[in-house]
Amino acid sequence: MNKLLFLGKGLLLLCLFATHFAQSQTINTTYKTQINAKFAGLDKTKIPTKLLINQAMEFAELTDYAGEMSATNFTTKGKFTNIYNTLLMSRVQSNVAGLINPNAFKTNWDNLREPNKIVLSGLFFKYNKFKTNAYPNFLVNNNDVITDKYVNGVWQNPYIDQHVFAIASPIFVYKSLSLQVTLPASLWHTNQATSVQSIAIDFANGAGYQTMTLGQVRTINYATAGTYEWKYKLTLTNNQILYSHSKILIDVEIPPTNNTTINRTINQPCSQDAFGIDKVEFYGTRPYLGTANQAILEIDYASNDCVIRKPLFVVEGFDGGLLGVENELGEVQY
Repeated sequence: MNKLLFLGKGLLLLCLFATHFAQSQTINTTYKTQINAKFAGLDKTKIPTKLLINQAMEFAELTDYAGEMSATNFTTKGKFTNIYNTLLMSRVQSNVAGLINPNAFKTNWDNLREPNKIVLSGLFFKYNKFKTNAYPNFLVNNNDVITDKYVNGVWQNPYIDQHVFAIASPIFVYKSLSLQVTLPASLWHTNQATSVQSIAIDFANGAGYQTMTLGQVRTINYATAGTYEWKYKLTLTNNQILYSHSKILIDVEIPPTNNTTINRTINQPCSQDAFGIDKVEFYGTRPYLGTANQAILEIDYASNDCVIRKPLFVVEGFDGGLLGVENELGEVQY
């Protein structure tokens, strides 16, 4: 049964990809129409969680995020969004607790982000999947339409329960040793609210797991720059524990220990170091938000005589938002 369904979904996806460019300006509903037709014989009210992964266009493999940490299942904002969208695609009814319109999902997160703070988003859902032996033991295939199976009037349950847990940061580079972290209630998405006992986070700063209530703001400090693994622990009311994790690069410039790091300021004579590089430090005259512009030029003269000939100037002022609003000055901090 599962092989049949996967084959059908695979062929349908290939067709969608083949026509993607021709229909890039329109919404392609082919997948939705055909998959709904395939499962038209199911009584959707019998699906316990109202989420059936077999009918979803899977942007992420949810079993990769079932509560165990591995070297390949670190969460990012992109992976987290793919998990969420896969759950959205698996809905068999519109009123599923914890799931909202994908535009609202993005907007809500963007609106809560602010400088010097990392606003996390998380999810915990139970969903359903066909048993591996669903066909022909628990389902019937009537002319390629899947229907429920009854034996002597008794419905044969074809579903198993599975779960997915993930928490993610909106950014993966933060340019300070101190920051605030929070997980707002509005960014915690779940259809199992009564099953959650607690959420705790290990920020890899030596403090171990710290319990985080929704909306609580914690201040986190690091002694040195580096890449840190944040571990998230979800404890359920039945004492089952699920894990998720992500990485963050704390990227700060190490301040010079003496004033010989920079050879000179812009008003001083040329001074080349042992590698023939003339380092020039200067500041702007018009501060922005209380911070003066600063730059260090490294000049490698062609003739080592401190004369610039035929220079090529590359001036880059584009801030692409890669560091997010969390890093107050954005890419200019590079």
